[in-house]
Amino acid sequence: MIDSKIISTSDSYGIISFDIKSKKLQQIPLQSIPFREFFYVIKKGKEDDIILGGTNKIVFYNLKTKTTKIIPLHQLTVYSLMVKNNLLWIGTNNGLRCAFYNGQAFRWKKIPQFYTKVVRNIEFEPFHNTVWFGTEEDGLFIVNPNDFSFQQKKNSIPKMVLLL
Repeated sequence: MIDSKIISTSDSYGIISFDIKSKKLQQIPLQSIPFREFFYVIKKGKEDDIILGGTNKIVFYNLKTKTTKIIPLHQLTVYSLMVKNNLLWIGTNNGLRCAFYNGQAFRWKKIPQFYTKVVRNIEFEPFHNTVWFGTEEDGLFIVNPNDFSFQQKKNSIPKMVLLL
């Protein structure tokens, strides 16, 4: 939910915004994106941005200026996104990715330990300042966002798709 609006994706209507107060539905036209393009995940970005993850791309859409910025991702499908402290965490069909993102600039960060299987969900856990990600094959992982070290929680979590 963003500013009392629910932003969603639809096979029939593309990206839509539903205003809870006025109960009005509105299509969001994305520049250079086919009308019926499907996105797997939509998250609030910096300031007035929403971030959409789909097949072979991440799209940044500014709700006020109605501008679109597309980041191509070769052979990657984005299933999950999380923004925390100018880092954009990206769960894909080929592992975890991370990029510096401050609302203007986008720059890939190197993750020393690389995970290459499907990542379905990413969440930030504030008490321990850690990033948790759920995988399709290997259970749950915890990442220290300072040094990108991984810890697998394989023994305590059964192998399954984890939706946090």
